[in-house]
Amino acid sequence: MEFRIDLSAIAQRRLRIQLALEPGPESDFIEFFLPVWTPGSYLIREYSRHILSLDAVDGVRGVGLEVERPAKNRYRVRTPEGCERVVLRYEVYAHSLTVREAWVGEEFAYWNGACAYLWPVGSEASAARIRVELPTGWTLFAGGSVTDGAFEVRDLDHAVDTPCVAAADPVIVEFAALGRQHRFVCAGLAGLAPRESLANDATRIVEAAARVFGGELPFTEYSFLSLFGASGRGGLEHCDCSTLLAPRTTFAEQNDYEDFMSLVAHEFFHVWNVKRMRPKDLMRFDYEREQHTTLLWVAEGVTAYYDDHICLRTGLYSPRRYLDVITGHIRNMRRMPGRLMHSLADASFDAWIRFYRPDENTRNSTQNYYSNGALAAICIDAWIRDATEGARSLDDVMGTLWRETESTGYALEDVLAAIDAAAGETLAADVRSLVEGPFDPDLDGVFRRFGLALDPGDVSAPRLGVQFERGSTKIATVFDGTPAFDAGLAPGDEVLAVDDLRVDAANWTTVFHEAVAPGEPAVILVAREGRVSEFEAVPDHDDVTNLRIVPLPEPSDEQLSLRVGWLGEASRTLR
Repeated sequence: MEFRIDLSAIAQRRLRIQLALEPGPESDFIEFFLPVWTPGSYLIREYSRHILSLDAVDGVRGVGLEVERPAKNRYRVRTPEGCERVVLRYEVYAHSLTVREAWVGEEFAYWNGACAYLWPVGSEASAARIRVELPTGWTLFAGGSVTDGAFEVRDLDHAVDTPCVAAADPVIVEFAALGRQHRFVCAGLAGLAPRESLANDATRIVEAAARVFGGELPFTEYSFLSLFGASGRGGLEHCDCSTLLAPRTTFAEQNDYEDFMSLVAHEFFHVWNVKRMRPKDLMRFDYEREQHTTLLWVAEGVTAYYDDHICLRTGLYSPRRYLDVITGHIRNMRRMPGRLMHSLADASFDAWIRFYRPDENTRNSTQNYYSNGALAAICIDAWIRDATEGARSLDDVMGTLWRETESTGYALEDVLAAIDAAAGETLAADVRSLVEGPFDPDLDGVFRRFGLALDPGDVSAPRLGVQFERGSTKIATVFDGTPAFDAGLAPGDEVLAVDDLRVDAANWTTVFHEAVAPGEPAVILVAREGRVSEFEAVPDHDDVTNLRIVPLPEPSDEQLSLRVGWLGEASRTLR
C-alpha cells in the first residue's frame, strides 16, 4: 500500500493524493474510510467534508472503477474480476492553519494524518509507504525518519500519529538531551529567527519532564514541528513529535516566549501522559466515533499543571511569574459558574459536545478541564507534600502510573491508588469529591500550606457579570448567578447606556466604575432584537479581577520548607 502526495497545487490550496494497493482475492470491492477525529482533539471534525474530488482506476488497465458512498466518511470501490491494482485518487482542501487539519501555502505545507489518509477497512494493522512529491527546494519533515521525501508507517495508528511538514526554507534548531536527538522544525517565520536560547531552554524542559517518569526517554529521536503564522496558538501531541502553532512574533517578547515554552513543555509531557499511558477508554482508538472518558482532567489537566511547573523548575519562570499564571487559572475558574454543576469528570466526558463546541452558555454549563484540572493537580500535589512533609509529591504519582499502566491504560482507581501510595494515607475520598462534585476547592487553604494566601485585593469595583464580544458592548455571555443574570440581561443584548450615560467598548470600564456602586441599583439600557429596553441591575463587588497569591508575612519553618520544595529556593524571598 502506497500513498503519493502531490504538493504542486499550492495556489489552489490542495493536497493531491493517490493511494495504490492490491485488492483482496475474495472480495469484489474495497471500502475506504477517513477518520472523523484525531486523537488528542476531542471533537468530531468531519474531515471528509474537505475531500473535493475522488475517483478510482484499475492501476494496470487504466479503466475507471465504480465508487459508492456507504457512509459520510466511507468510499467503496468496486473491483471487477481481473483487477490486480486499485488506484484511489482524491484531493483534500488544505487551508486550515491548525494542528488538527491541513494547510498548503507558499512557505510550507502541513497535514495531520487523520485528515489526509483514506484507509482500507479491515487493513488498519497494515503497513504503508508514504511518498511526497515536493516543490523544488522543499524538504519533508515528519515524526520519524524521512528518506528522499518518503517514509514508512507501521499501521493506521502510526500514520495518524505522524504529521508532516514540508517547507522551502525552514529554520532547524537541533539539540541533544539524555542521549537522544531533538529538533525544532520552524516553518513560517518569514525571515524572523528563534531565540538563541531555544535549544538550551528546550533541553532543560526535556530533562525536567523525563525526571518525573524515571529519567529516560522512550523514543530514539523527537521533532517539534513548529508552525508560525499571523496569529493562533495550539499544540497536538504525538509519540515521537508534536505539532506547535504560534504567532511568528513569539520570540520577540519575553511573555510570548514563555507562553511558547509552556506549550513546548505541555506537548512534550504528553510523550508519557497520553501518548504512552492514558485513560483505558482511549487505549485503542476508534477513528469513526466519539470515545468518552471521565479522565481528561488527568490526561490534560495534570499535564497543564506540569507545563507551567516545568517552566518554573527549569528557571524559565520565576516563582512570581508562576504564581501569576496560577492566579489567571483561578480567575478563569471563578468566572465559570458551570463548575458548580458540572464536575471535572463530567466535563471530561462531555468534551466532545461542550468544551470543543463553545457557545454563549458554555461557561455556565461546563468547566475547563485543562486549567481547572491544573488547579485540581495543585491541590493533590499540596496534599501529598503536606502529608509527607515534602518527601513525596505528584511526581511520585505520575511515576507510579508510568511504571504500572503504560501498556494497559489507567482507570480512576489506578490514579487514586497511586495518590494514596504517594501520600501514605487515604486521600481517595477527597480526590473524588474534588473531581466528581462541584469544583470549588479551598485554594486559600491549599496555599497556606506553603505560607501563601489568596488576597482578593481591592474589591470596591462593581461587577455586572457579563462578557462582551471583542471590541463591542454586545453581550457574549451572561454568567449565571450574577447581577446581570438576575436582571434578565441576555447574550446578544447590546448595552447602550448605564444610568443615562452612553457607553461603548472604549469607555465601558471607566463609565461603569464611575457611575455605579456595588449594592446600588443601576439602569442598563440595551438593544435587543431591534428594540430598546431598560433593565435594573444591582451590581455586586468584583472580588476576582484583583485577586493575587501573596506570601504570608511570617510563615512557619514548615510552611517555608514546603514552599521551597514546591516553588524552589528563590521563593524564600517571594514578594
